[in-house]
Amino acid sequence: MSDDRPKKVNPVLIHEAAMKEKKFFKVYQEFRPDLKAESLMKKFYAKHDVLQDEETPQEYIELFRKYYEGIPKERVDYPETENQRYGWYTELLCGDARCDRILNYHRRQDPEIKLATILKKLQRKDKPFEGTPFKV
Repeated sequence: MSDDRPKKVNPVLIHEAAMKEKKFFKVYQEFRPDLKAESLMKKFYAKHDVLQDEETPQEYIELFRKYYEGIPKERVDYPETENQRYGWYTELLCGDARCDRILNYHRRQDPEIKLATILKKLQRKDKPFEGTPFKV
């Protein structure tokens, strides 16, 4: 049978742990970075991590300028995002498809619409109003 009751904790061990914490744990009110120590992860925004003596080569600066100032079609040969596909390929794949009856098969004249327009013209019997619209 398993015992589900909590086990008793020795108060001497708790006192000992608290005393060690009090002795070795120091609370600092403000942070002062050690500028001479090497940081594990470099941060580009931290003043103490940026190396001032190294210069960026001019060719890298020109590459960045060319990349950010040019339009996307000049930078790469393919659309980088899905939204760029809409304006990327401007030429038609199959040439002029307006003359091709296989691809362009809309009706030139619908008989129902033609009949409706003829009936509408025949039903107009009233002459348009030619008088003054308001009393003067």
